[in-house]
Amino acid sequence: MNNPYLLPRPAVISFSGGRTSGFMLFKIIEAHGGKLPDDIQVIFANTGKEREETLEFVERCSQRWDVPITWLEFRWEPGRKSFVKVDFSSASRSGEPFKLLIKSRSMLPNKVMRFCTTELKLRPSNRFTRNVLGWPAYANAIGFRHDEPKRVAKLDHDKISEAVYTKLFDEWPEEEEKEFLPGESPVCPLNVAKVDKTTVMEWWRNNDFDLALENGEGNCDLCFLKGTGLLLKLMKSSPKLAEWWIERESELELSQEKQRQRKRTYALFEASRPKYSELLAISQGKQEGPGWLWAEKNNGSCGEIDTECRCTD
Repeated sequence: MNNPYLLPRPAVISFSGGRTSGFMLFKIIEAHGGKLPDDIQVIFANTGKEREETLEFVERCSQRWDVPITWLEFRWEPGRKSFVKVDFSSASRSGEPFKLLIKSRSMLPNKVMRFCTTELKLRPSNRFTRNVLGWPAYANAIGFRHDEPKRVAKLDHDKISEAVYTKLFDEWPEEEEKEFLPGESPVCPLNVAKVDKTTVMEWWRNNDFDLALENGEGNCDLCFLKGTGLLLKLMKSSPKLAEWWIERESELELSQEKQRQRKRTYALFEASRPKYSELLAISQGKQEGPGWLWAEKNNGSCGEIDTECRCTD
């Protein structure tokens, strides 16, 4: 039986900074004799909203396992999207890349149009691989596990490309966005190896270091894909985390006339629940929520929700 961690080459390893992708990274390094060849590169794309614990974890994996990790961040100026290389010390920590993306779109991402993952993580990695590494075609190892079959299935470009274009790009017919991720062939070694969450968590419990976040908290601090109950819990323990998200929604509040013209508001990350300022008030006991059914429907982290997002835990 072929070792699923021996990647087709050239290849990049998409390291989200979570336990699952960290486990995958270690197993790939192990399969290659403890050192990755030059034509396998590890990429971490920083949105500026990753928890500090996540950034420290990425740096620690690099040092402990003696593996170079390329840190990338999205950049934008009118008419041009690009990326920059950063490192642990220079990485954005106040949401700067994410804020730039919102400015470039004049709207917020949401569950229907999750362009934040596409523009902040997928595209910078793809541009770096094609334009800097010079690889027109490559494999991309993504940390989707065997117990995430829907997420694995959605990586089949033949099945999802048109749907992805429709959801993400129909309002922005930019020449650059006619191709999704040119040259990339996603692979999921954890799925092939039949690795599930229990296996990952047990491995980290026996490791000599770990990600300093609770299971389910995720890397993006208050991602709108998190369940409402989890957001309330995180805001209650760290209310300052809500400030950035509240500011972004406040900046893009549309007039009632514009809302009617566009048939919906694009100034909310999640229109089906209270906005972030209201969630913060609810978490602090200053406001009651509109019943608790909306909170009880979905208390999970992003990785436990059926989404096309590649922000693995």
